[in-house]
Amino acid sequence: MPHYLVVGALVGSSYAVASGAENDQVVSYSAPSVIGTGLLIAAIALLFAARYPAGPYDLVVGINRWSNRLVVYLALMTDRYPPLPLDQGSNDPDGSS
Repeated sequence: MPHYLVVGALVGSSYAVASGAENDQVVSYSAPSVIGTGLLIAAIALLFAARYPAGPYDLVVGINRWSNRLVVYLALMTDRYPPLPLDQGSNDPDGSS
């Protein structure tokens, strides 16, 4: 359950709905997720520097690895509990890279 909450916070976006008293208007607000923000920062850097920055790359790869491991575990494809730390970079914490 802790994995599910943390990965949901990293991958999911925030969403809020507000209703006004006048004319029964409903306004909704949505904010990007952590992974979406990392990709947006990398896209802007890529546009101006013509190079993908290492920091956002490591963050996005780490979040994707973590969420994929969690999906495989929750889909009962493996009995091994996924590692908790957010592994960033090119090294796989299992040593199978």
